[in-house]
Amino acid sequence: MKRWLQIHKFSVPPIYHLVAISNSSTIIKVSDRSLNNLIVKGDVLLSRVLQFDETISNPSFTDKEVRKLSKSLLKNHSPHHPDILKQYSLTPDDLQKGVQCPSCLSYV
Repeated sequence: MKRWLQIHKFSVPPIYHLVAISNSSTIIKVSDRSLNNLIVKGDVLLSRVLQFDETISNPSFTDKEVRKLSKSLLKNHSPHHPDILKQYSLTPDDLQKGVQCPSCLSYV
């Protein structure tokens, strides 16, 4: 996004990253503890976004710039459909299909 904004001559606002998990029972284990602050459950997402909002004193864009940015984003949008199998040199036969049984560990 930052590169796209620069290429299209827009100022680059602060960009924050979060991973939002909608399922409250999901457990994500990370080896780097600093990543824990980037992962939030759905019920905490709004408060985390509001925290980011509080750190910004001046709006990054005027209303006119927002309209211009919106039009430019829509005009330049192109769907991304990567060939994941080709990217990782895999064939369909390399994929494990099914659900793993927790008792016997076989795939059904």
